[in-house]
Amino acid sequence: MSPREQLASATMIATHELVVNLEKSKTAIESLIMGMQDFTCLVTAQGRVVWGNDCAALALKCDKDHLHKQQLKSLFGPADWDRFVAILRSYENSSSKPKEFQIPIKQTEEVRDFLWSVRPFQAVSNRRGTLLLLMGRDITEVLRERSKRARLEGELETAQLMQTAFLPPKNISLDRLNICSFYQAAERCSGDWWGHFNLAPHLDIICIADVTGHGAASALVTAMTQATCLSFASKAREDLKRGLEVKIEDLFRQLNIVIYDTFKGETFMTFFGMIFNTKDGVMRSCNAGHNFPLMLRGKVRESAKQEEAKGGQLKSLRWPDVLMVRGNPLGYERDARFAENMTTLQDQDRIMMYTDGIIECRNDKQRMFGASALSRVMIKYINKETEDCLDGIIQEALDHYGKVPLSDDLTMVIIDYNKG
Repeated sequence: MSPREQLASATMIATHELVVNLEKSKTAIESLIMGMQDFTCLVTAQGRVVWGNDCAALALKCDKDHLHKQQLKSLFGPADWDRFVAILRSYENSSSKPKEFQIPIKQTEEVRDFLWSVRPFQAVSNRRGTLLLLMGRDITEVLRERSKRARLEGELETAQLMQTAFLPPKNISLDRLNICSFYQAAERCSGDWWGHFNLAPHLDIICIADVTGHGAASALVTAMTQATCLSFASKAREDLKRGLEVKIEDLFRQLNIVIYDTFKGETFMTFFGMIFNTKDGVMRSCNAGHNFPLMLRGKVRESAKQEEAKGGQLKSLRWPDVLMVRGNPLGYERDARFAENMTTLQDQDRIMMYTDGIIECRNDKQRMFGASALSRVMIKYINKETEDCLDGIIQEALDHYGKVPLSDDLTMVIIDYNKG
């Protein structure tokens, strides 16, 4: 074989291998396109199908070998078809850029939302006129999910507004009580709650609660708590008019039964409640698994004022007392009993109630604020007015957390008793 013949043979072999590889690539690409979940086809500017994949054949209800006989018009309602074909025809006399648009199609009795993409297709021959590559994606479920999320967001926003409306004013000034509060939810809805209910002159209920977890389910429990407390307070006012005694432990029993019967022991709530009789200078309290409130006695606060006036240091002051009243969380067992504790109040007594988010949220070093730090800063602001004391404590806690998102809700209530 001459050199020229050898070169020709090698060229033929190489050409054959190239053609085989191209055919394999073409087959692979066609297989990929045919199996695509998106509606894919080549169409004329009048909406006649030239070629399409399996998804297009399924939508047009025909065999894929007969797609070239189909018109896209069968997919659309009259008005939608007019819009659709107007977009296709805009490519007839111009080299328009690719477009995306949303037009629904009809499938049996159901209307499906489709996002379409169209662009000019450069064919080997222009004998069919303008050809367009058309792709359509069914976005019905995406839109439904988006609608559900929007509806849920709306419901959560409504729940948040309602829950915030349950809370008393941030600052309450009574004859002998000054009450200041702070509340911040970790999510849209909170499992924290606190309440103030006046029963009679010089007789007030103040309570705080923390439902396990947070979010919409916990917010529901706080709404039930608000309703139960309102009902209890209304009945208590009538009982007091008839000369009957009102006990804080009765409120605990009612709440416990409501939560247990509703959630069958699956949801719990910690709760601390107090009835202040400011005329007699007595506070009666019960606890259902909640953090023990801290108490600075009036004598300690008076000593601190005198020491500060002399320019002395407050380090020598002992830490706040702990109102150690025990009891199981509400909803734990239906027949739970709650012990009532009595405290004789002193002039200038200060009581701080809080939820565990205050001490258990962590900073970027995974360190909690902690109960010790809470006691320390309570001493630090001992000579501040009620609102300034609350603001100072909360600011120190927030500074500790830094920019780390809160993992739990924060609620704090500070009550100052002034005998007058």
